[in-house]
Amino acid sequence: MHSSNEPPARLLLRMAWPMIGSQVFLLLMQFADVWMLSLLGRHALAAIGPAMLLVMTASTLGTGYLTVTNTLVGQSYGANDRKRCIHWAWHGIWTALIVGILLLILYPFSPSFMALLGHSPIVQQFENTYFQISLLAMVPQLVALSLSYYFLATHHPRRVLLGGILLVSLNFFISYSLVFGYFGAPKLGIAGAAWGTVIASTIHALFMGTLFLLHKPGESLRPSFAFRDLKKMFRIGGPAGLQDAIEWGTLGLLLFALVGRFGDAHLAAASVLMRCLQLALLPADGLGSALMALIANAIGAGHHDRAELLANIGLRIISSYMALVAVGFFLVREPLMQFFSNDPIVIQIGIQCMVCVCLFQLFDALNITFAHTLQGAGDTAWPSMISFILSIFVLLGGGILVINYGAVFASFGIWSLAAILTALQGGAFWLRWNSGKWKSIKLAPTTLPLPSTSLEGLESISALYQQEAQLRSGMSMIPSPLLKDPLKKVFQTVSLENIPPITSR
Repeated sequence: MHSSNEPPARLLLRMAWPMIGSQVFLLLMQFADVWMLSLLGRHALAAIGPAMLLVMTASTLGTGYLTVTNTLVGQSYGANDRKRCIHWAWHGIWTALIVGILLLILYPFSPSFMALLGHSPIVQQFENTYFQISLLAMVPQLVALSLSYYFLATHHPRRVLLGGILLVSLNFFISYSLVFGYFGAPKLGIAGAAWGTVIASTIHALFMGTLFLLHKPGESLRPSFAFRDLKKMFRIGGPAGLQDAIEWGTLGLLLFALVGRFGDAHLAAASVLMRCLQLALLPADGLGSALMALIANAIGAGHHDRAELLANIGLRIISSYMALVAVGFFLVREPLMQFFSNDPIVIQIGIQCMVCVCLFQLFDALNITFAHTLQGAGDTAWPSMISFILSIFVLLGGGILVINYGAVFASFGIWSLAAILTALQGGAFWLRWNSGKWKSIKLAPTTLPLPSTSLEGLESISALYQQEAQLRSGMSMIPSPLLKDPLKKVFQTVSLENIPPITSR
């Protein structure tokens, strides 16, 4: 199913480039929305940043859960178990449907969320409109993401890229038409951008579902459901979803809540800076997703040493990319701010805070790399706990101190805290990976290859049964040489085709 002879760096890049391309297209979609709404004035520009982050924070509860689809499908693929791959793909779809529907509960609470941010009334109105409509896109977005993880884990990333191109193209055309009222569409302003995302996401999900059903003709893709396995996905994916929600909630929403205390100009600059952050984060996240799939493949095949090698290669590639982007941002920080705003106050604030954004990129290479490697190994609870603790103490606690005792630093102080938080979090994830605790985590069952048709092959089967019995009883068992005679008799009377495959438990 996958080439073990291909150099790991080449394999990672081959797997990653379609994911990176898909994330770049997603980034272009977000940039296009920000650009379109910036033409509506400062208030719309100030609102789109927090509103998008509220949507992303809500969706990460589902997207984090669904990373386990990548992990479980990937480990099953590494173990050459095609049926389990399809089984986990269907359970990813069920998980996406459940979480997407549950997230609609947030709809009536949207005005309260916006009021907590403390922004001006007109900004709150724009934020609420965008958030409530965008909730309707959760189900199709999560279903499409789950199928994307399936294709990535089974080494078909180009299908993900194809879906991303379709999504971005549709979103730009539909949103542009609805925001400004072109091509006979109603002029809806900021609501048009949200409705464009809902419509494009629904078509994208249908497209990915069609690719899934047409993938591997002749194989059974009949829907499967096991409540035990659904619980397993929630047990493993739950902490990952919590971790992602904490990261976006604290780094994004909390950042906007704190920055918003200094006025709409600081808030508008923060919206632009967050888009610049995503310019670096989303392509790196695409590479991290490919790294997660390959880590899961290696662990599923029992090759922990290969997983460690892939992690080191991934870190070097992601670090190089993030450093390059940081230098680029620093050099073009003024024209970049001028592209998104003609307000001199907003431009000046953005130029100052861009220094923190550049430092953020350098530290986030560790964060992105080892967050994905740990998720590929199924180690999700510890990282989510660390993310929560650091976010509360560094960003929330530090932000309150800046507002009350360091107001002279304004939003520059808040962005500095975000860079410190990322550095501490990345270092913690790096230490966790290097501790090796992830090696003891067992997720998907591993189907061992059937031994060759020889007496030695039968002896290896017997040895495996003995190992399993030893694990069950906790007692030491010594293979007896007397086993050879009975095995010869078995070899003469039993066809190997009737011997069930041995699975590790």
